[in-house]
Amino acid sequence: LEQLGLQHRVHCPGHVVGDDKALLLAGADIFVLPSVSENFGIAAAEAMVARLRLVVSEGVDLAPVVRTLQAGSVCVTNDEASLVRALREQLNAAPDRERLRAEAGRHFAWESSALKLKNLYAEVFA
Repeated sequence: LEQLGLQHRVHCPGHVVGDDKALLLAGADIFVLPSVSENFGIAAAEAMVARLRLVVSEGVDLAPVVRTLQAGSVCVTNDEASLVRALREQLNAAPDRERLRAEAGRHFAWESSALKLKNLYAEVFA
């Protein structure tokens, strides 16, 4: 970050919980999760519910949801240029934060998850 002069604009806090996490999400503009292998990306889902634009890599299992809900950009895993393009896209975007929150709420609500699980069981045991 120092080489790019971004140390005052980009924060990599590591693992945070509770009020600290809520405060960080409330003060952020974009949530970035470039991962080679992320089994779901719960942090990205929480960021989406908090109305943040997302940049995730293809290695995050939530990447198709980010595309479907138009919640941000998906970059190519391990491709620095792709990550830079995705960040620029989101920095220049004018997101509808309320739409993002509503879509995330619908997608991740218990009712939605239960219905998806019910349909999966019906398909498996049909």
